[in-house]
Amino acid sequence: MTNKTIEILMFLLGYLKEHNFDDESLSDFSENLVVNGYNENDVAEALGLLLEKHSLASMKPSEVSTRRQTSVRMLSEYERIKVTPDVYGYLLRLHSLNIIDGTQMERIIDYCMFIEQERLNEEEINEIVATVLFEDADETNDNGRMGNG
Repeated sequence: MTNKTIEILMFLLGYLKEHNFDDESLSDFSENLVVNGYNENDVAEALGLLLEKHSLASMKPSEVSTRRQTSVRMLSEYERIKVTPDVYGYLLRLHSLNIIDGTQMERIIDYCMFIEQERLNEEEINEIVATVLFEDADETNDNGRMGNG
């Protein structure tokens, strides 16, 4: 993963805050990034990660039913100080779009709690989400390599 890929993923996550997660919308946004000078491979890598996270096709039926049965995560009083309603709504949207799962959401909230400033801005939450997504992608790639070698 390059820094540009992370930067593009942050743009995509920010874009998702205000737009639908559909193929046409993401395609237009991706083309716009390339037109504005971003490397097509970096855009494709970031978009691929998002689409991989969104895809239910790779999930087992038991995982889909488990995911549907999970309850909504409520923030504690202390967590609500750091995680604003806008940030929490954004995380819930990412979760409902299957971009992040419950475990990733917990890790993102944990990261938020360790940041020194009182409230997080959009750029900071996108960096945290990107970090968690890339950590999981790297673990998946590492596990795949271990199994083959």
